[in-house]
Amino acid sequence: MTVDAAREWLLQKVATTREQRLSELLRELLEQLFLATSEGASLRRLSGDGLRLPPVAWYHPHQELRDSVPRIMEATAAVEDSGTWRSVVRERQVIRYHVPSGRLPVDVSAVQSEVLTRYRVRAGIAAPVIGSADEVVGGVALIRFGVDAPFTDRDEELLTTFAAEVSGLVDVLRRIVTD
Repeated sequence: MTVDAAREWLLQKVATTREQRLSELLRELLEQLFLATSEGASLRRLSGDGLRLPPVAWYHPHQELRDSVPRIMEATAAVEDSGTWRSVVRERQVIRYHVPSGRLPVDVSAVQSEVLTRYRVRAGIAAPVIGSADEVVGGVALIRFGVDAPFTDRDEELLTTFAAEVSGLVDVLRRIVTD
């Protein structure tokens, strides 16, 4: 193997390992957020062009939800097509919604509407993940299934603390992943 070939091989291995391990770490941290809250949890990073939110991780303990919801939670969301994520990313706002049985929030996409109805989502809260350059690098959300109770100020505090704690990792992941 030539020096150039060895260098290319090494760089590829380092890049792949770095991305895989960072993604695994973020999945583990998101699972810990679930353990602290007992709510479904989702973490997304903002694409390099700022138009999409590819998933980093999603977690819920119930097997039925884990089997059926991932097709939606693992899909990349277009920022402009998603009412909740659009406000989180563009306006850097924490968004809370409560969905009493039979009623949907006003600013949800068609896909979000399907998820809310089909899986009996009763409340959600989403927060921006702010990177080191004071820019939004992703978003994190808690999703309450079945239990008709809104999220509280304490829930918001916990979620924004989590967002701050993982922000550096999401920032690095955003820079190293090519979209």
